[in-house]
Amino acid sequence: MTRCRAIVCVATLLLAGLLSGCGPSGPLTPGTIQLGRTVNSDESVGTIAMRFKRGETIYAALLTEGPGTGTVKARWSFRGATISEEEKNVSYWEGAATGFRLQYAGGLPPGDYTLELQLDGKPVGSRDFVIEQ
Repeated sequence: MTRCRAIVCVATLLLAGLLSGCGPSGPLTPGTIQLGRTVNSDESVGTIAMRFKRGETIYAALLTEGPGTGTVKARWSFRGATISEEEKNVSYWEGAATGFRLQYAGGLPPGDYTLELQLDGKPVGSRDFVIEQ
């Protein structure tokens, strides 16, 4: 087989693997939990914060390491009661950010809040934050 023909064969096999829907396998590895005021294009948090004004949108992200698949769940609570919950099924080829946001028309009441994150049903951590007057 000529060198050119061998390169074409390898390229064809790689393309077939990509088109077959093969994705990363194995579980995701959780990393940092971010909370803040702005979000980047990759869903990571741009401006980290723990204190917010009533009308602000609050962004959160779970950074994960390496390739893998999983279900990331965000639970937002106020005074022990869940006020919002969202779950995302994700699959990444490399480290990535899974982003969430909390926003209420008219703003959230002032007080202490908690964000809890889970990966595949297991807690990975939480962040406390404050909504100010």
